[in-house]
Amino acid sequence: TTIYTRACDNVGNSSTTSFAYTIDTTPPDASVASPVAGTYNSTQSVTLSAAGSDSIRYSTSSTPASCVAGTLYSGAITVASTTTIYTRACDTAGNSTTASFAYVIDTDAPSAPTSTVAAGSYNSNQSVELASVGSDYIKYSTSGSVANCSSGTLYSGAIEITSNTTVYARACDNAGNSATASFAYVVDTEAPSNPVASPAAGTYEGTQSVSLSASGSTSIRYSTSSTPSDCSSGNLYYSAISVATDTTIYALACDDVNNTSDASFAYDITVGSTPPPVLISKKYGSSTSSISFSKVFSPISRFSNPAMGASNNSSTGNTTAKDDKNNSNNKVSNLKSDTVSKIEKLPQNIKINSSNTSIKALQEFLTASGSGPKAKSLEKHGLTNNFGPLTKSALAEWQKANGLKADGILGPKTKAKILEVLKK
Repeated sequence: TTIYTRACDNVGNSSTTSFAYTIDTTPPDASVASPVAGTYNSTQSVTLSAAGSDSIRYSTSSTPASCVAGTLYSGAITVASTTTIYTRACDTAGNSTTASFAYVIDTDAPSAPTSTVAAGSYNSNQSVELASVGSDYIKYSTSGSVANCSSGTLYSGAIEITSNTTVYARACDNAGNSATASFAYVVDTEAPSNPVASPAAGTYEGTQSVSLSASGSTSIRYSTSSTPSDCSSGNLYYSAISVATDTTIYALACDDVNNTSDASFAYDITVGSTPPPVLISKKYGSSTSSISFSKVFSPISRFSNPAMGASNNSSTGNTTAKDDKNNSNNKVSNLKSDTVSKIEKLPQNIKINSSNTSIKALQEFLTASGSGPKAKSLEKHGLTNNFGPLTKSALAEWQKANGLKADGILGPKTKAKILEVLKK
């Protein structure tokens, strides 16, 4: 509106003037900040603008009360720490609009990622979980480093490691701070080869120096009582083992991740000796008879009376053999009732280096029915589920004693003969 006026006096003098009034009730737009309010990991330079305004007042403590309160905005505001900017946009009519902008400045990075499974070599698949203190999320990759918090795969659960793998991880917070780590895993499930002994297991005359080896192993553990339970038990093999008496060496080959393979080697050590000539002299009547024997005899020698002809030694020998047979028959009859069923279950033509839970029943039969040195050696070394050199020797000894081919193999004829003896 414009008001026009004329001022007059009593003699007719006058002057004019006018008054223009603009009524503006429309406020300016609310202030806009750039960058927008939010969380940042560095100092920010904040600019303000407001369409339709003639000025902007601001404060970092509270909203300016009027268009003359607060600080007149004249250029970018530096925000170096967590801050809220309160603004009032004003026009010349005194209309105004308020706004506020909260900034969080976070420069503290989260901790580097950690894994529940330490990096290293393993002999089985691993389930790897990641964590980081102060992070809002973790990104990872198995092909290369995670470049930033926008790349890689978002971690949401355990990562399954089934082969040689490196896990690259980046822990991030909402401000964009981050920390990285990587974890290299080797998964090796291949066991070393079975241990090999030199000389091979068997019967020898005199002390033997036994060497052990196993392809793919980094160490060998051994014992003369039982197979070492793991790669930290038993004796560490580092040089040849001296075997002077009947001995079984139980060996366990290990690699760096504790994959194992085992084998055992039974040695029957005999001590060869030649007794001196035997000189027997005995008086018969008025003369002295002397007989010299240079032939090697068994530890127990029986001699006939040279003056009386044939002795009854053969009768004594027959009596001893008969007693041995009776003792063997008694031992066989005392075997457990399930021995027959176990031997019946053994596969045909089972031979050396075979393993079966019923082999022990065969060994029990051989040690019970045989009185020879091989059967006794088998009994001395203990019974197992392995068909080793001692079992083969004892079986061959029994086959020979029973008119069978002494090949040390449990073939159909041998098995049938054993079952025949057991079922009597």
